[in-house]
Order: sequence, then structure tokens, then C-alpha cells
Amino acid sequence: MAPKKAANNSSKSNEDDGFTAGKIYSISGPVVIAEDMIGVAMYELVRVGHDNLVGEVIRINGDQASIQVYEETSGVMVGDPVYRTGKPLSVELGPGLLNGIYDGIQRPLEAISKMAKSIYIPRGIAVPALDRDKKWEFTPSVKVGDHLSGGDVWGSVFENSFLANHKILFPPRARGTVTKIASKGEYTVVDNILEVEFDGKKTEYPMMQSWPVRVPRPSNDKKSADQPFIVGQRVLDALFPSVQGGTVAIPGAFGCGKTVISQSVSKFSNSDVIVYVGCGERGNEMAEVLKDFPELTIEVDGRKEPIMKRTTLIANTSNMPVAAREASIYTGITVAEYFRDQGLNVAMMADSSSRWAEALRELSGRLGEMPADQGFPAYLGAKLASFYERAGRVQTLGSPEREGSVSIVGAVSPPGGDFSDPVTTATLGIVQVFWGLDKKLAQRKHFPSINTSASYSKYNNILDKYYEKNYPDFPRLRDRIKQLLSDSEELDQVVQLVGKSALSDPDKITLDIAGLIKEDFLQQNGYSDYDQFCPIWKTEWMMKLMVGFHDEAQKVIAQGQSWAKVREATSELQANLRQLKFEVPTDGQEVITKRYEEIQQKMTDKFAAVMDENLQSTQNKLKLAHGHIDTAFFLILFQPLTPRTMSEELQDEVEAINSIYGDGSLVPSDDDSSIYILNLPGGASSLRLKFPSDYPSQPPTVLGTHHSSGGVKGAGARDLGLFRDALTEVFQEGLVCLFDAVEEFTRRAEEQKSEPQEMEPLAASTPEEEYYEEPDFPPPEWVLSDLVTESKSTFLAHVARVTSPGQARYYVQLLLASDKRIRGATHNMTAWRIRGPGASSFQDCDDDGEAAAGGRMLHLMQVMDVWDAMVVVTRWYGGVQLGPRRFALINAVARDGLVKAGLVKEEKQEKKRGK
Repeated sequence: MAPKKAANNSSKSNEDDGFTAGKIYSISGPVVIAEDMIGVAMYELVRVGHDNLVGEVIRINGDQASIQVYEETSGVMVGDPVYRTGKPLSVELGPGLLNGIYDGIQRPLEAISKMAKSIYIPRGIAVPALDRDKKWEFTPSVKVGDHLSGGDVWGSVFENSFLANHKILFPPRARGTVTKIASKGEYTVVDNILEVEFDGKKTEYPMMQSWPVRVPRPSNDKKSADQPFIVGQRVLDALFPSVQGGTVAIPGAFGCGKTVISQSVSKFSNSDVIVYVGCGERGNEMAEVLKDFPELTIEVDGRKEPIMKRTTLIANTSNMPVAAREASIYTGITVAEYFRDQGLNVAMMADSSSRWAEALRELSGRLGEMPADQGFPAYLGAKLASFYERAGRVQTLGSPEREGSVSIVGAVSPPGGDFSDPVTTATLGIVQVFWGLDKKLAQRKHFPSINTSASYSKYNNILDKYYEKNYPDFPRLRDRIKQLLSDSEELDQVVQLVGKSALSDPDKITLDIAGLIKEDFLQQNGYSDYDQFCPIWKTEWMMKLMVGFHDEAQKVIAQGQSWAKVREATSELQANLRQLKFEVPTDGQEVITKRYEEIQQKMTDKFAAVMDENLQSTQNKLKLAHGHIDTAFFLILFQPLTPRTMSEELQDEVEAINSIYGDGSLVPSDDDSSIYILNLPGGASSLRLKFPSDYPSQPPTVLGTHHSSGGVKGAGARDLGLFRDALTEVFQEGLVCLFDAVEEFTRRAEEQKSEPQEMEPLAASTPEEEYYEEPDFPPPEWVLSDLVTESKSTFLAHVARVTSPGQARYYVQLLLASDKRIRGATHNMTAWRIRGPGASSFQDCDDDGEAAAGGRMLHLMQVMDVWDAMVVVTRWYGGVQLGPRRFALINAVARDGLVKAGLVKEEKQEKKRGK
């Protein structure tokens, strides 16, 4: 079949198009109102004035049409003609899109520069987006008689060495039977090389097709995105990953590095095609992209290729017409969808969507629309959503079956870095990944300046399946890194208050390793060969070694060694950890993995030597004190036996009991360290208890009484029986039980005391008592939270339902009067909320000396929408300052109490240690 040239509409005059011309009625910057436009359609492409400026109809009122002009309107006059084209603003899709740069309405800037011989774009110039003269080597994949429908592949061309197989797709809305198709050979994009017949009508098609930019290209089905979108930045790939087909927002103030991250994603991401849209940003940034991308290479099938070969640039810089900014975003996403339909993974960078929103604001103002927040139009959120929703992983139309994806990374530039900006707020309500940039980190030259506290990703759980299959340790290491960073932030606040010397050795280790992670893991030098891109396997190894060092150091400290000595002994290891990032990925995974394994083995040997040195030092001290001591006996002596290295559950419970009931309430026996003496409260007897090695899986054994209550005959046997019954009542396998058993014993002992008193005659009342009326409230039904102990401070919450402020105050008085332990606690913080009659409501709180604690509890109740309830949190101070951590513990027990009381619907959480 000999090819025929498709009609080139751009060469025809507007008068020959068959559409009547309107005329300009008024002009306001880029917004032109034309009259005599009967029959014009919304979003129809028009040519404005004698210079044929490109415009788009955005509003119709009678015979008048409002047009946004994508070029400078200076010199346009009232009465100038406006020509209709009869088609919407569309882009050309076909071979030749890659390795090109276009403006916002897909005019090829390189071709315009050659034609105009100027660095400026002449007004009204019309140059086709795809080169009409270049010939492509076409290979057909269908034959005469085959049936075609939308999206079918009917041939392919060699685009470049990066995309060797550029599929030629049948237009989505077309169908028919092939009657003619060109043989293998070289053709231009406008040669009609395919003819199909449907319902007796024959239609010819070239390799090129056009598509309206505002209409999403259709697909068969939207799939779940479960493959990682790897960008080569450790902080992003490890902590806040995205997926192929995901949506990402990068908000940040000026100078925080948004453009650098966007360009890094363009250079090194694992996508097949990159569409980079510079929307209203500085022109020198696009110039930098044009300069850098051809020089940067990526390895494809063992050969290096310039990444420009997989990139399409759409430049709409800040000095270009404002109206074209909106078009540039839609042009970019339409091009991305075309490559997605090829079965490729596409990443689209929009830098920056704030400039696009500002263009919307300017056009909205000129149209006289009602402004919303900060002057932006009310439909800003809907516009953003319609753009971001075009991302995703899909099964494409047509055969053969293909899956492709479009990932959108949108930079946002809120004024002054204020994340409450309307554009940022609307964007965060749509995207699934938030890479928040921090101005303070940028000022400290910490790049990428990602705020790990504010950033988040909703794809972590989705990607866990991929990691478990390919990198099994990755999810665990990621969670450990996040926890270390979170703990270090709390410790930083404590250090600012009391200094680092006040921290315990385990906390000092956490603080130091978190500093190592921040400086040598989270930071990356984007201008170095070793750190501009970090593959996922290198990221995993760095996490494994840094977390491993932290864990080994904690083990050594638990054996009694000081962190200062361990830090000095492992200084070489720490230097090795700081040098992990200097391994150049191009050396190969096998070579670098071997080096990392050597460091891991070195770490294991070094910490083993430190522990042996500590053991030998302790043995020598014993020899000096007691003469020769057998080594085997020494090792047996220092096995983890109670009480020195008791289980964490038992250790926490001993601290809790002694904190609540007073020092000496639970102590090891002088004659046998495996036996504990429990001094029951209220002057009752003391008992001898023995805890099994697997406590709390098994209950403690009550051996007998140690001392009887006040020497009263039979009191010891009575208390022993009551406590054994109480222990049997409260014990649950796997849960610590001693505090609950003591409380149950106290309750039973009080009941026994009150029985004979019920038979006593009532004393005569005084005249004052006859007139006193106690509040007519039911007795409080307190629900207790789990007991939490940390650094010798113990926290406990009481929760009850109340219906009036008077009842709440009465219950607090009653609790303090009836329980000596609560009354003697360091702080009793309260908060309550009550719905009154009608629309009234009551709420109050009391800090009891713990600044702002009551207010935080009240805020918790507000957030959880709890009404007609009160919570009392008691703290017994253990002598160690907790800093801001205490507020988290106060809210934790308050929340636990509210959940246990049934005031909040939440799955029952595992009981915390140390109750």
C-alpha cells in the first residue's frame, strides 16, 4: 500500500476552515470576550486576532464567549476577528515525542528557534509538535482482514536506543476491519499507512493521533499499585516510599530543594519514561535540565544511554503567558497517559502546581468569579483532584494485554513555607505520599531537607509484600529507623532542659545512633558519584548495619558496661558506619555487598571482644576481693538470675509496687535472692513469694507468711488465705498479676472488716448531722486503666460516667477520701466533659501541679469525642525526670481507661508491660 499524506490543517488558512469568524468585544489581559460566536463549544480551540493567537473558550454567555489566550495579547484590538477551529485543545501523540522540549500548548521550542532564528517565540506561530519530515522505520503487526478496536497495537517503530519498540496504537474511539496496511518501511507520522472499514465506511490512519488534553485517555481497568517507585534518595525510598502509579506532593518554602528532588526523581527513578513539566518556575531551571540530562546516563541492557532519550520536557516558565500554565499541566499528563498505554511506567513531574493555581486565581479574578480562601477560586480542589486522579496503574485498552502506570510528583510552593496554604491543604487531601521539606534543615545544609516527623506515606503496607519477597528485613529495619528518630526527638527535648549528662546510657546510645542516621543515612550529596543515587539494596545494608550497631551496643550496656567506654572502644566501627555511603553503586552489588558483610563480621567480633573484656574485668575484681574464684562458678554466678537480671515484666512490677505502696513493699529475701517478701498494705501481714522463671506465664508461688499482722493470733493465716484466693481470682496467663492481686486482697480484707460493723447500733446523730444531706449521686463505678511504669514513675487512670459538674467534683473528693494511696500520690490530674440540657455543655480540668496535663487530657477527650465522663490520672513520681515524655504516658493511660470503660470503640490492645 502506497502511503498518502494526511491533510495538514496547520497550513490552511482560517477562512478555509468552514467556520464563521466572531469578533473581539473586550480584552482583559489574557482573557478576551468575543461576540457573534453562536455555535461555539466549551473548551473549543480558537485563533484570536490577525496574528492567529491560540486561545480556548472557557465560558459561553449567549452569543458571547470568554476566551483564555495562551499568548501575549498586546496589540490585539476590539473588533479583531476570532476564528473557530471546531476542535478542542489537543496534543499530537506518536513517534518523536521523546527527547524533545515543548511549550505549554505543545509547540516544539527547538523547531521554533530554528524557524524564527530568535530566542523569543513569535506570536501566532504555528509549528506542528511532531516532525512532519522525519521518517520512521515502521513494522506492521496486523494484516488485511484483522479486526481492530480502540487501543490495539497495529505496528511499531524504532524511537531511539532507549525505547526501541514504540508501539503504534489504534485510536481509543475507533474500530474496524483492516483493508489496507503498508508494508515494512520508512514513513512519516502523517503518511496514511492503515485503512480500516466499518459499516461500509473506510477510514485511513497515520502513525500519529491527537487527543484532547482535558479528557483522560480511557483504559480497561484500574489495577492496584504494588511496585515501588524508587527515586534513589534513601530517606524517601526507606521511610516514605511511593509506588508506580502513586501520587506524591513535595511542599516546601523557597530554597528547600523541591526542584532538586524533582530533577533527581527525573534522573534516577526506575520509571521507563519521564515527563517533566516546568510550570511557572524559573527559566534557568529548565536550562539546567536541558544541559544536564543529555550528559547523564543510565544503564540499559549493559550499555549507557543519556536519560534525555527517555524524557519529554514541557516548559512554561515564569515569563511565559500565565494562561498557558494551566494547559501545560494537562498537556503533560496527556503525553504521560499515551506512554502508559504503551505498557510503560511513566513518572510525571509538575514543578510547581502552586504556579498553576496562581494562574487559575488570576484568570478567575479577570472573569469576575467569587473568590474563596486567599483569592483562589472555589473549584481549586476539584481542579487539583481531576489532575491527580489521572495517575494510577491500569490495564490498557486493546490487545495484546498491557499494564502501565502514571506516577505524579507535584511540587508545591506555599508562601513562607506555610502548609496551611489553600493549595497545599487541597493537595494533601488528594495525594497518598507527603514529602514535607523543612526550611530549618535546608538552612543547616541538610539535604534532602525532608522533615521525618511531618512526612508520611500511605503505601507502606501495600509495599510490604514486595519487600518481604525481595528484601525480607526491609520493613523491620524501616520501622526501627523511624522509632529511633522518634525517640531521639523526645530525648532532644529532655537534653535541652537538663543536659545530656542526665540521660541514662541506653538513651545516650539512642541519641548518638540517631545522630549518625541523620548525618550519614538521611543526608545525601546530590552532586557526587557515590551518593547522587542509592539503590535499594545499598539502602537496606546501611539500615541493617546502623540498627545492628545500636542493638549490639544496648546488649553490652545491659551487661554493666558504660556507654562512654563502649563508644571509645568502637570508634573505628563508628567511622566505618559513617563511610558506608561512600561506596559507589557502579562498582556492582556483589562487590559492595562483600565489603558490607566484612564490616558486619567486624562489628560482631568487636562487640564480642568488648563483652569478654567486661566479663574478665569483673572476674579480676572478684579475685581481688575474695581470692581465687573458679571460672565455671563465676559464669554460673553471673547468669541472668533474679533479681539482678530479672525479666522486664517482673522488674517493672517491682518498681510499680514499691512506687505505689512505698519503698520496701516488695523486696528480695536476705537469705534467698529468688524469694521476695511482699509487705501487704494497711498494716497486714508480709508474705514470702517465689516467682517462676517464666513469669508471668505461670503465677508466683505463695510459700507462707513472713510476719503476722501486728502479732494478732490467726491474722497471718487469714491474710495468707485471702491473698491466695485473690491471686487465683486475678491471674491470667501471660499477664503480670501482682498489683491486681494486692488490690483484690485489699478489697476482700475491707469486706471482712465491715461485716461486724453492720451489726453495731447507729450512734445518735448530732443536730448538725440531722440537717446535712449527702449528694444524691450513685456510687462511682470506677474503671481502671492498665498500670504503666517508666523510669520509676507510675501512672494509673480512673474513669467513670458522670452527668453533672457537681457529680464529677463529688467523685474526685470521694476517690481521694477513700484511697490513701491515691491521696498520697504526687499528682492527681482530672478532666471531664458533660452534655447539658439543650445545646449546653460543661467541661473542666485540673492539672494538680503537673503543668498543662489536665488540658491535654481534656483535649484528648475532645479528639475522641467522649461525653458524660470523667478521667482521673494519678502519678507517683519515682525521682527520675521524664520531660515531655510524661505527657505521652498520661494520655496513654487516660486513653486506655476510656477504651476499657467502653466510651471509645477500639480493639482491645495488648496489655502493656509493667502494670
